[in-house]
Amino acid sequence: MLTLSDVNTHYGQAHILRDVSLHVGAGEVVALLGRNGAGKSTTMKAVIGMVEASSGSIHYRDQDLRKLKNYQRARLGIGFVPEGRRIFKKLTVLENLASGRKPARQGQEPWTVERAFVFFPKLVELQDRLGGQLSGGEQQMLTVARTLMTNPDCLLLDEPTEGLAPVVVEAVTAGIKHLKDQGIAILLSEQNRHTAAALADRIYVLEKGQIIYAGALGAMSAQAHNTLGW
Repeated sequence: MLTLSDVNTHYGQAHILRDVSLHVGAGEVVALLGRNGAGKSTTMKAVIGMVEASSGSIHYRDQDLRKLKNYQRARLGIGFVPEGRRIFKKLTVLENLASGRKPARQGQEPWTVERAFVFFPKLVELQDRLGGQLSGGEQQMLTVARTLMTNPDCLLLDEPTEGLAPVVVEAVTAGIKHLKDQGIAILLSEQNRHTAAALADRIYVLEKGQIIYAGALGAMSAQAHNTLGW
């Protein structure tokens, strides 16, 4: 569904991504692993259009994403859950969910508020609470649920479990597994080894903007182990 080929990006004169190539299939969870600053977030932002690729190609299904604006990319069915839980703090949980609502594509079961509540039951009791009054874990659940309201076929998750309590990590991990079972393609940026092992079909390890390993987590090279500090 999603393919990056030899993608390069720059921030000013700084060369960030260097010939990054990867692919994600339907119903597959692919994890991007690497230390802070390795280029994981930049890779996702290049897909959604928040960072311009200076060279290379990015395709989603049969569409050349580099020719499209970021809102046009989202309309194709790409959902992005950014690092930092960017919810509307002065809106209620219900209002946050409504802000993400988009029509479902033909043949797709639409995401509704009721379905989001089944996915994250904790949000039911919080539906009238302001976003700014939620805990970090509750905000992360809301961020994921709001993105699901856009009815994505492909989901980009940037550090979804960072800083969360173990019980919340379990809830988010279970949710991601459920999305995978429904055929949603997921590109996951992660630093937690256990979360990556529980979710990922394949991994890519980034170091200084370059992919140094691609394959199964269990067969990871010594260089990749050293890079991650595992």
